[in-house]
Amino acid sequence: MPRKSKEAEVKEKPQSIDDLDSLRGYGVSSQMIERLKSVGVTSPKHLLLFNAEELMELLNLSELDTARRVITAARELLEDEPRPMSARERIESVSRQRVVKTGVEEFDKLVGGLRFGSSYEFAGEFGSGKTLMTCRLLWHRLPSTRSVLCTSIQRRRLTST
Repeated sequence: MPRKSKEAEVKEKPQSIDDLDSLRGYGVSSQMIERLKSVGVTSPKHLLLFNAEELMELLNLSELDTARRVITAARELLEDEPRPMSARERIESVSRQRVVKTGVEEFDKLVGGLRFGSSYEFAGEFGSGKTLMTCRLLWHRLPSTRSVLCTSIQRRRLTST
């Protein structure tokens, strides 16, 4: 009985949507997949964290269209196509997200609380309570099973001398 070629074996092997090699079925070359792996891209989902300009720079590509095609292939594989939605659909989508009250009455009255899955930036003058509010929210309002990334930076204005 004749042995199957390596190409035939690869085609028969089922691919997971978490595997970069699955992008071959969406027109991404083996060489491009190897380049993605060499720069640390681990999955099609990971690939979607980049915009086309970032991917072009990361892979040192000469054409933006190549980066766009790779990202489009990942979206097709993951069935993650952006689509237009009506204002009503957007309102319904947002209203289904869990909300956490901050415990700061005026803030909660103004914005209604913070929604899970969203990113927030608190900006204000030095000493206005941004870090205190963030720490209070993280320690007292979120379940211990949640993971949170919190960064705090201080920017100084540059003055000419």
